[in-house]
Amino acid sequence: MKIRFIYKMLPAIFFKKNIEGKNFNYRATTKTLFVIVASPLWENEGIIQHELTHVKQFYRTFGLHIFLTIFSKSYQKKIEIEAYKKQMKYSPEHLYCCYVPNLMNYYKFKMTKEEAIKALT
Repeated sequence: MKIRFIYKMLPAIFFKKNIEGKNFNYRATTKTLFVIVASPLWENEGIIQHELTHVKQFYRTFGLHIFLTIFSKSYQKKIEIEAYKKQMKYSPEHLYCCYVPNLMNYYKFKMTKEEAIKALT
């Protein structure tokens, strides 16, 4: 476990998930102020920053982030773009292999490749 602070006072609590022999369909996930990161990516600052962005979004919306994510596809799209933009500062080389395909397929945003590239750049 490790703790990072947002705005120097609000905690984000990280847990490492050992993925050996387990079905782990994501590299990291954030639930309110708790973040679970796959063990091989525990030190990946891009992933950490992506998930910290989601924790900031949670705090910024006073917890409404949870409901907005569930009920608003446009909000979900906006927050994922924000998080991927932050992650790109640490690993821009993954734009075409990871970030664009994720926005197009994983989240089912119905974006074209060109739309996803434009949103991230």
